[in-house]
Formats: sequence, structure tokens, C-alpha cells
Amino acid sequence: MWKTELGPFRYRVVRSEPVQAGTSRLTMIARVISYTRRRATIGQPSIQMQGAQFVDVVPVAVVSAQRGWRRLMPVIDLTRLIVGALAGVCLASYIASRAAGRSLDARASLEE
Repeated sequence: MWKTELGPFRYRVVRSEPVQAGTSRLTMIARVISYTRRRATIGQPSIQMQGAQFVDVVPVAVVSAQRGWRRLMPVIDLTRLIVGALAGVCLASYIASRAAGRSLDARASLEE
């Protein structure tokens, strides 16, 4: 459907093959983010190879087609939202503790 590449990073939106469920045809839509890095060095005494790959597939929506009409039903991933919120809370508490520590150090240096 839609894709873009930036170096080793790829972003794509893909559709599955339609699946018949009763009188409806269901098509799943997903977002795919991938990172692929390969490197090889050929020298006189040896050959060296390295590689890394990461793929993240996130369901986005389901398209239901039935009797001439289509319906787009978004998929909400609560686990991903909760993990993102927890990461944000951890980052905010880390920044707050660093700022408090710096202000205490500055206050202590002014008192001396």
C-alpha cells in the first residue's frame, strides 16, 4: 500500500489477503517498521560478517466488506498504549530527579 525507506529503516503499511467469515470478507491492515543492517569485511587472513535485524508489526485496522458496503474498524492496542505511558512516566521521573539533584547541588555550592 504505502512504503518509505531511510537507509536501513523501512516503514510500510500492508494489507493481508481477504478472509471469508460468514457473509463478510475481512482484510487486515498493519504497519510494519523494520531495520536491517548487514556488513562484511573480506581481508587476507579472514572474512568477517555482521548483521542485525528488527521488525515491528502493529495491527492498525480491519476492513469488513459485506453486501456492497465497507466498514473500517480501527484496532486499538491497549498494551502498547500502557507500555508507552509507563515509559513516559519513567522518563519524566528521571528528568525530575536529575533536575532536583542539580538544584540541590547548586544550593549547596551557594551556601559554602
